[in-house]
Amino acid sequence: MRGNGFPQDPSGLKDGIDRLLQRDRAGTDESLERERKVTDDTLLAVVENHASSALDEQRARVDTLVDAVRARGAIDASTHEERTLLDEVLDIERAASDATLDFERQARRVVFEVERARTDRHLAAERANTDAALSHAHDLLVNEQASRVEAEQRALTRDEFLAIVSHDLRSPLDAIAINATLLGENAPSGPDGDKHQKWVRNIKRGVDNMGRLVSDLLDVARFEGGEFRVTREERDVVGVVKEAVDTFTPVAAARDLRLDFEVPSGPIHAWFDHDRVLQVLSNLLRNAIHFTESGGAITLAVLAEEHGCRVAVRDTGIGIPVALHARIFDRFQQLRSADRRGLGLGLYISKRIVDAHGGRIWVESRPGEGSTFLFTLPGR
Repeated sequence: MRGNGFPQDPSGLKDGIDRLLQRDRAGTDESLERERKVTDDTLLAVVENHASSALDEQRARVDTLVDAVRARGAIDASTHEERTLLDEVLDIERAASDATLDFERQARRVVFEVERARTDRHLAAERANTDAALSHAHDLLVNEQASRVEAEQRALTRDEFLAIVSHDLRSPLDAIAINATLLGENAPSGPDGDKHQKWVRNIKRGVDNMGRLVSDLLDVARFEGGEFRVTREERDVVGVVKEAVDTFTPVAAARDLRLDFEVPSGPIHAWFDHDRVLQVLSNLLRNAIHFTESGGAITLAVLAEEHGCRVAVRDTGIGIPVALHARIFDRFQQLRSADRRGLGLGLYISKRIVDAHGGRIWVESRPGEGSTFLFTLPGR
């Protein structure tokens, strides 16, 4: 497995999130301070405007009263006592106006303080919610990163284990195959020798199956480790198809199946890795033989295309539900869940090989109507 771009040390992620938290908190404080200043300025402006308006209205009423009295002739401006009396009236009115203004200012101040306290409580609650949300996000990210690191370590250990075990299984399998060959060569003649030869064939068949499973595990380990490579060159696809047919004709005959191939008379050239394409054909033919009843038929065909070729493996087997067409190319997927004769890697590996060639692989099938597996190979 490879890294995913996250820091491998969760403490480094935590420090980064703490810095983000401090920056966001500082931004929140600045925003709250600006909002409080706007609120203060607005409330003060409202109080001052209202007080000034009230004072102006009170004095205007006094001036209007004085003008009315003078206009009616009730006061003689030339009389000192009357002027003094008028001044006293004005002083009383002004004092009343000032008292009214002070009261209104005090009332407005109380309203302002109450409003500011409510705003402070609201802003404090907003800040607490923001801090809680950021802290929760911090915890989630730290936990997610720790889980990712743990999962990557488990996957890496698993892939390394598969690669080591698969490689180490090669030696005992080779030893079994060599000794089986020696037993066959030194078997006695007659009926006893025939029995020995049958046992030798069974041993070799088991070794071949085990070798294929080990190869599949090694291929999967290479895929996951990014070490899988194909060596392509221009070759005749018809030749590798005939080679696959020759190899599996005895296997099909043992199951009472007919194995045919349809190829043009001339060569069809494509750009591919011979051994890997032969591996794909072997996987497809092996599946076709396994899922086709006795008396059925399997056909391997090649068709030239404008930019390469198309290879098809058709069978008269049990067929595959449409819902499974995409899933059967995943790892460890098997058509029959109770069938444990394989690892469910053949189609997965085949898809990875075809993808590595720049081709495409798919299936056309319905239950009871057989299956056709097709893949393409590009030209030069």
